Amino acid sequence: MINRENFYNKNDDPTFLTKKKMWRKIRKSVRVNDDRRGFFIETRSFALGIVSAVVLFFMLTGIYSIGKSIYYDQQPAVLTVNRAYFDAINNIEDKLPEITPGSFESKRVDELMMVKKEELKTLNGAIDEFYSEKGRSDISPVKLKKLRKLYRLKLEVINTIIEMQETGYENY
Repeated sequence: MINRENFYNKNDDPTFLTKKKMWRKIRKSVRVNDDRRGFFIETRSFALGIVSAVVLFFMLTGIYSIGKSIYYDQQPAVLTVNRAYFDAINNIEDKLPEITPGSFESKRVDELMMVKKEELKTLNGAIDEFYSEKGRSDISPVKLKKLRKLYRLKLEVINTIIEMQETGYENY
């Protein structure tokens, strides 16, 4: 068995002050549960996660917009013009005020506005049916001509409604 007196003498033991300094340094270097440090690490990882999510969002948005522009740039000019025309007509229709029965001065105007509303509904149904049958990427000239005719009729109905509202329903 090892005997302490064989290896150490009394002068080799640290003094009380030396032991105190030594243990203070040991405690500083070995922090087991430092709450502030853990909070800092969690905050940093949370911030990095948020930043990476934002960067990923903008990256995916950019990829989507680039892909969309490439897709639309490769389409023929006829389809691009038609899409702009159809979108403009749909925007005008969205801006029309709501037509409800009994909201006009005379019964005749009320009936006429309801007929125009029904015409719009029928035209929208025909356009939706056309798209469901043919798909939006079909570009045959005959089909485009039919679709343009439907949109032209829709524009005429919208134009009549706008004229009726502007003239105060005097001519109708």
